[in-house]
Amino acid sequence: MDSTLESLQKSVKSLTQKYITLAKHIAKYDFWRKVGAKDSFKVAAVDGSVVKKSFYGFEVYALRAVGVFYEIENGKLKKVEYWPSRNVKPSIKVSTSLLDEFQSEAMISIERSLEEIKTAKEVVERFKPNAVLLDGSIIPHYLEFASNYEELRGSYRDLIDAHKQLFKASIETGTLLAGVIKDSRGRRFLDYVMGKVTLPLEIVDFANHAKDSVVLNYSMNENERTVTFNYSSNPFQHPILQHFPEFAESVKSFYLKNTRFDLPLRVDFLSHSDSEEEANEISGIILALTNNQFYAVPSILIEVDQRARISKDFLKPYVSFLTSKIGVPFELRNDRRPF
Repeated sequence: MDSTLESLQKSVKSLTQKYITLAKHIAKYDFWRKVGAKDSFKVAAVDGSVVKKSFYGFEVYALRAVGVFYEIENGKLKKVEYWPSRNVKPSIKVSTSLLDEFQSEAMISIERSLEEIKTAKEVVERFKPNAVLLDGSIIPHYLEFASNYEELRGSYRDLIDAHKQLFKASIETGTLLAGVIKDSRGRRFLDYVMGKVTLPLEIVDFANHAKDSVVLNYSMNENERTVTFNYSSNPFQHPILQHFPEFAESVKSFYLKNTRFDLPLRVDFLSHSDSEEEANEISGIILALTNNQFYAVPSILIEVDQRARISKDFLKPYVSFLTSKIGVPFELRNDRRPF
């Protein structure tokens, strides 16, 4: 075997053994709750997508957000509806702002998030399901970055306000709002349990840097969830939650092992009252929509992703039209190189 590959194999094997050792110690404690799939419920999911094309001096981008609603009765799909329609036409926009590359990327991402959150609020109010699932956390990103730039502050305030309106609609209708994080690399659960477990000294340092999902994959059994824990240990000082003081302490999280062969999912949700009962409700819905033991993402999130996704080729005719009319090579050189 090549020496580089052999070294890599040893490193991965050693790391895996550390995770297994840590997981065995944590598994001894009472952090787990058995859950089962629900038979009858109403659930919706919302997702958004954006594609863009950069030019010298401006950017062209397309975005859309879509909602999907399922009504399940006695384990069978009774009704499917879409919002605002089955096939939403993407909005085409041009950004001529003088933002740099990173600021422009953040602005477009904020706009995509804004479309998703507005659509989610409409879905909550129209269908009043038991739960609405978002692709990703219910807490917005980009805010700390955006607040540092005057050009982004208006969009940033709009995104905060949209989230507050969605949270209020969730509480008023009794709809649970949950965000499913497909690839969490966080360690909030380990931070939560470190003060509650006794670990051998030789793995304490590793435990302080390990990732939740890998440890939990070795700790949890199928159809188990963790206890719920706060999204942040200090929500009023958290860089994002501090913008939502009336909801900061209500944002909770848990991990769910809903498949045999995939890693646990992280779920962030807005608690209305009893977070443990609400976590059971959300878990039961996700379990009922889990169709593949090798892929933990529930089916409704897979469908809404497909409905929302915009092909990379979608902008080609618009780009061709623009480049034919501009008369100068505004297209980036990397996109028009002859080789």
